[in-house]
Amino acid sequence: NIRIVDQLASHAAEDERHRIARSVHDRVIQPYLGVRLGLKALQRELSPNACCSGNGHTGLRMLDQVLTMTQDGINELRQYVGDLNQTSATETPLIDSIRRLAQQFEGATGIRVDITDESCGLSMNDRLAAEIFQMTAEALSNVHRHTRSRTAKVRLVMARNSLELMVENDIIGDSPREFRPLSIVERAEALGARSEILSSDKKTFVKVEVPL
Repeated sequence: NIRIVDQLASHAAEDERHRIARSVHDRVIQPYLGVRLGLKALQRELSPNACCSGNGHTGLRMLDQVLTMTQDGINELRQYVGDLNQTSATETPLIDSIRRLAQQFEGATGIRVDITDESCGLSMNDRLAAEIFQMTAEALSNVHRHTRSRTAKVRLVMARNSLELMVENDIIGDSPREFRPLSIVERAEALGARSEILSSDKKTFVKVEVPL
């Protein structure tokens, strides 16, 4: 019995380490990626050739955006630390968090994100909302890193006692090679959800179906 309990505790600890690793990747590294994008854009704007154009207001405006993204990242980290210390579940409006993410993503990358909410005002505990939020953030990050699409669509739908997350982008040029977003797949599996990547009509879809 002692060996069985010890083994169960070891598995639980390993699962928790994997969960924290995914969270650090998405909630710590991802904000830095956004700041890096903003700094690269600002670097181009402040290069000698750009400075000769005399449009100094653009650089200041971009610097304000980077500062805002930095503060948002700090707030996200504070919330993450707070979540680790919480033991009770609270209700979280997931769609509001996704809309804020889309606004920040669009400001940093120039990729327009359209949000469709058909989740019937669904609220859920913080843990589940955070996992779905991070899968959305990872999917949008992949649109920026691995495609040339200038638009993306995020759709939340309640269907058959499940919440369906769909992130869509255009395929520009040749069809991309098959891509398996490991972070999204691992998060979906940890939730008992089903994930798949689809391509049709010059579009790519990341689909995650989360049972409720």
